[in-house]
Amino acid sequence: MAKSKKKAKDDDDKDRGRRTHKPTPSKSRPLEKKLRHFVPPPGGRPALVAYDAAAHRAYVTGFRARAAGRRATAAAAVAEAAKKERRTARSEKRAVVAKVRDTFLAAGGGGGGGTPPPPPGGPRGATPTDA
Repeated sequence: MAKSKKKAKDDDDKDRGRRTHKPTPSKSRPLEKKLRHFVPPPGGRPALVAYDAAAHRAYVTGFRARAAGRRATAAAAVAEAAKKERRTARSEKRAVVAKVRDTFLAAGGGGGGGTPPPPPGGPRGATPTDA
């Protein structure tokens, strides 16, 4: 009598070293070992989860508003960073000007009166030929 197709396939699988059946339940890990890393939520599990249709609708329809809020927050952060950068640049410029002024005055410049010297050629930029 000829072997059935299934029996012939099983024999081929055994010859090739393939596993033809699932492991028995006794060889699987016990439930205690599977759950030993499980940490229950604080306060235990809630007894009942209620569905609030109004809250769900507000959540679903609020995507645009929340996105606009995130954009506004990001724009405010960028503006604040730009202000801070301008402030630091201004303070650095003031420090450089003060240093230049101090070195100029220390070198004896400025005429002592604190007023700048008159422009060449007289008042209002007149040239010697105009006089």
